[in-house]
Amino acid sequence: MTAFHVEITEDQVTRRLAELLKAGENLTPAMRAISGLLNDLTEEAFARQAQPGGPKWAPLARSTIEGRIGRWAKAAGGTRKDGRISKAVANRAAGAKLLQDTGRLAASVHGSSGADFAQIGVSAVYAAIHQFGGKTSPSTIRPKRAKALAIGDAVVKSAKHPGSTIPARPYLPLAGDSGQLTAPAREGILEILSRHFGA
Repeated sequence: MTAFHVEITEDQVTRRLAELLKAGENLTPAMRAISGLLNDLTEEAFARQAQPGGPKWAPLARSTIEGRIGRWAKAAGGTRKDGRISKAVANRAAGAKLLQDTGRLAASVHGSSGADFAQIGVSAVYAAIHQFGGKTSPSTIRPKRAKALAIGDAVVKSAKHPGSTIPARPYLPLAGDSGQLTAPAREGILEILSRHFGA
């Protein structure tokens, strides 16, 4: 077999190849833009209460809503004399956003980038179960500030909780747990790279 060598001497082609090589030497601006895009898509997911580029999240369980209302009513000074909650607490419950009871999950999302990477991370310990769904472990509930718990009409020293099933509410721009990006993330990254390389 005969080997041969071809050298490109076309000025326009060699100039464009040189531009691409130069653009590839410093990917920091592109990586910073990609990290920003991932962060923006995540913030948008919290605002829309939906997977980035995907369906709306599952609604809150009734028990979660009731727990929030009870906590908010207690913080607002309890319930009214007739046993009903105040209008302020009812309005807060009606406008409650998914995954944003305290705001800690959304606040724990952080992006970073460098010369050869762009990433987004979440530091809240419960982040994964909300992204992917799952079942919490069974536990024993004990009073924190009292000697007993009031559960319905019963007063007990502790109670067994069987664990809760948490539906997936993907807020990161990932399609499932495969590591694949959602369409908006993939398209946005390709656009950033095209701009960076001047394509």
